[in-house]
Amino acid sequence: MFETPSVLRTHISKHKIDGYPFKYPLKCGQADCEGKYATLDSFIVHVNSKHKNDFGFASNTNHSSFNEFCGTDRGINNATKSQVTEARPNETLLNSYNKAPDNLLLNLYSNSSIPHSSVEEIVKHFEDFLVILNSRIVQIGDKVPPDSPDTVNLPFSQASAEIQKALSAVKSVNTKYKAKKRLSSHPLFVEPQIVHLGTRIDAFLINGSEVNNSLRNEESIYISIIETIKVILSDPEIAYLILDELKLEIESDSNIYSDYKDGSAFKTHLLFSDRTKTSLRIQIFYDGMGTTNPLEGHGPAHSVGVFYFTIQNLPHSYNTCFPNVHLFSVCYTADIKKYGFERVLSKLMDEINILETTGISVDVPERGIVNIFGSISQFSGDYCVFSVTFHLFCLI
Repeated sequence: MFETPSVLRTHISKHKIDGYPFKYPLKCGQADCEGKYATLDSFIVHVNSKHKNDFGFASNTNHSSFNEFCGTDRGINNATKSQVTEARPNETLLNSYNKAPDNLLLNLYSNSSIPHSSVEEIVKHFEDFLVILNSRIVQIGDKVPPDSPDTVNLPFSQASAEIQKALSAVKSVNTKYKAKKRLSSHPLFVEPQIVHLGTRIDAFLINGSEVNNSLRNEESIYISIIETIKVILSDPEIAYLILDELKLEIESDSNIYSDYKDGSAFKTHLLFSDRTKTSLRIQIFYDGMGTTNPLEGHGPAHSVGVFYFTIQNLPHSYNTCFPNVHLFSVCYTADIKKYGFERVLSKLMDEINILETTGISVDVPERGIVNIFGSISQFSGDYCVFSVTFHLFCLI
């Protein structure tokens, strides 16, 4: 329950700092308001413009989708949740300078369309802004008479001290080297691996006349799904939904096929049909992506193939959220045509074999060590993908 929009904003800030996923679209939650918003910013604008003077925000249990995300559907009562919310503002907002640079970098790199080469410049501009702001506050504070009461002097010194903390945090990521080191030490970071596919010889001109042949490695990038799964299960909310899936399952009509689980392939699957094991159903997506201006030439030469996966044990509302769609491989589409999916995805198949046979031990919060199994339940892609993978061709 949120008494005012200000309390809600504080609570949302806690989620953003802690990196918790949201279920989109966000529903307003206020009685008789049916607003749905795809971003947090548009949601907050709506709250401030339409419900600023309302109290007991999202207290109506019939419109409590945001409350449900925050834990009421897991048996956490309002009193407990209120205590958590009130106890952590100082911890999460005033002392969050160590996490703020991580969130800044992650948002600039992953949630924006700016080139990665511009991130360093943006961070430095932000650093310059904080320096100017701090010096301005110090100048104004110096003009206050020395014999003024503490109620006048103290706010200036406190504001300057907080800006200095923020400035120190920004300086820790103000170069490409610092930013890369900071992100690679993040607890959710999974180190990409290079998969060597083969070599090729490129011929290019020097000074417009002399031909030079250069030997180039052909490679793909792979991000371990086993390590990614361990990161996913480190989130108590996600772990709860996956490990307690059977308890949360709603009995469906046997005559209606609404999910892969309703089909005979799932019910007769050696791994998925074994209720004694915790098995992850891994859905794989593949799509081609152009990385150049489509109006210019040489587009196909630079197009890449991108592989993602989701865990179908999670509710559909979670898997429609970008934080729960995980990248695991990137390569040139030309290399896929040359070497095939089997070569490009060799490391994936090695890890799938481990998940299907021995499983992996994962330290899950509040659960201890849990043995996790898994297998591919679905492979999704467009017609071009399936024509290459399964040699399916349209005869029309």
